[in-house]
Amino acid sequence: MLQTGIQHSALHSTYASLLQMKQACWEQLGAPYHLHIVISLLLTSYVSHLNSVPLQERKPVLCAIQDIIDAHVVDLQASTSVGSDVTSALSRFKALQAGFNKY
Repeated sequence: MLQTGIQHSALHSTYASLLQMKQACWEQLGAPYHLHIVISLLLTSYVSHLNSVPLQERKPVLCAIQDIIDAHVVDLQASTSVGSDVTSALSRFKALQAGFNKY
C-alpha cells in the first residue's frame, strides 16, 4: 500500500479504524492479530523513513507514534490468547519501543 503513494498517516488511520471495529472476520480467517501485525509493520516503515518528516514536525510525530505503540503493547499484553500471532505482534511493538531510545 505504501508503494501506491498513500501517506503513512492515512494508512494508519484506516487500519486503526478497522482494528477498533473488532470484526469477527479476522478470527474466522484464523488471523485475529493480523491488523496488529500490519500496523506494526506500517509504523516500522514510517519510523525508518523519518527523514521525510520535516525536523520541526518530528517530535510531535514521534510522540504520537510512541503513544500508539504503547497502546498496542497494553492491548496485546491484556490478550487472553498466547498464540504465535500475539507473541509476534508483541515482539514487533516492543522492538519499536526499544528503537525509540535512540530518538
